[in-house]
Amino acid sequence: MPSTPPTIRPRAARGYRRISILTAEPAKVIMELLQGAITSLSQANREGSIHPELDAARALSIVGELDLFLDFDSEPQVAKNFMTLYAHLRQRLGPCCRKFDPEVSKEVLSVLSILKEGWVEVHRKRERR
Repeated sequence: MPSTPPTIRPRAARGYRRISILTAEPAKVIMELLQGAITSLSQANREGSIHPELDAARALSIVGELDLFLDFDSEPQVAKNFMTLYAHLRQRLGPCCRKFDPEVSKEVLSVLSILKEGWVEVHRKRERR
């Protein structure tokens, strides 16, 4: 009779995830962050969502984390442009954390989806090298 693999305990799983994030290349982490924000806003926009403001707040927090990956040393103008875009997204999302606005949420969701598609393409091109 085959043995079943041991269940990963939640604490160990969080530790593993933390290590994988700390050792991952920045593009992969950025894609994960973008996906997290997209998932949160998608949940907020679902009909019958219980706490859309909390989902919007989670997305807002994730967008704030994106600033940590800006590289002003190698590409100052690109980093400045992304910083401005992230600030705009945070400004748009902020009010949704108090009173949810599905139109604003969908607008931000659209921008985040486009950003993620761009990062996926950058990552693909890097892997082909």
